[in-house]
Amino acid sequence: MATNKKTSLKKKPGKKLDSKPKNQPNSSTKPEFEKAWKEYNSALSVWKESLEQWQKATNDTLMTYHDACQRALESDTELLKKVSTS
Repeated sequence: MATNKKTSLKKKPGKKLDSKPKNQPNSSTKPEFEKAWKEYNSALSVWKESLEQWQKATNDTLMTYHDACQRALESDTELLKKVSTS
């Protein structure tokens, strides 16, 4: 025989809503924010410039490497021609 167990449902506590207004930034923090924002933009500009220089240097290096490989392949081809004809 099966026995029925009564389960009691417990009510979970809900989130209480705060009636306090959220902190609004006042006028004294605005100049601080403006200063921080200018510093951030300045640092970002420097970073972008550095990135561009790094990318240019990388591209220049890759082009130099590519040119060296091309010259090596051409000289190898010429050498193989000379060896095969002799």
